Amino acid sequence: MPPEPVGDAPWPPPPPPEALTCPKCKAKVESKTDVQTCKCGLRFALHAGPMLDSSLVVASTGPVADIVRVKSDGAFVRHFGQLDAMCVQEGAFDPVIGHIQLDGTKIAYKAVYSLAFWRTLPIATLIASILLLLPFTLLCLVWFFSTLDAAALIFAVPMTLLAVWVGYQVIGVRAHWVRVVGPKTRLVIRYDRPGRRRRRFHDELLRRCGIAASPIP
Repeated sequence: MPPEPVGDAPWPPPPPPEALTCPKCKAKVESKTDVQTCKCGLRFALHAGPMLDSSLVVASTGPVADIVRVKSDGAFVRHFGQLDAMCVQEGAFDPVIGHIQLDGTKIAYKAVYSLAFWRTLPIATLIASILLLLPFTLLCLVWFFSTLDAAALIFAVPMTLLAVWVGYQVIGVRAHWVRVVGPKTRLVIRYDRPGRRRRRFHDELLRRCGIAASPIP
């Protein structure tokens, strides 16, 4: 259930302006059980949380619930998203070894107004692939087909496989994002890495907020 009211403050408090908006263009939208497409072209899923839907019952996790953590690289520091026993958290690690937590902002599952899930093309990874990986891969292939040298094959095969895998990650998988809107703050978390936790993070966040399971947009 949502938090209890404090003093004479209205209850429930009105949702923040962006609680029911498109994550990209901020246009007003409604929460739906299915994936929707905004007029700006973004495909996303927007779910009303316990603060907007009183029928939702936050899952009971207990104080020793499993912690689910995802990570992503920023310009200077590594960011993380984390599902704790009672809240979802976003923060940054130190820029040196990338394991010491510097800060963190939390929103309790029972205080969530909305969850928005969407995917984007990771532009930085795409540019790096085009400028660095693709030319070297093409060079190896040209070397092999022009000489049919076994040594060239040793370089050409792994570079081609690496280029295909990176291309699939960039264009097929893409970058996964979730926006969590709370009473006083919002969290924007990239949750596609490591890949083995992507589905678990998505499904567990929905479950802990009391929202029915749905596919990733």
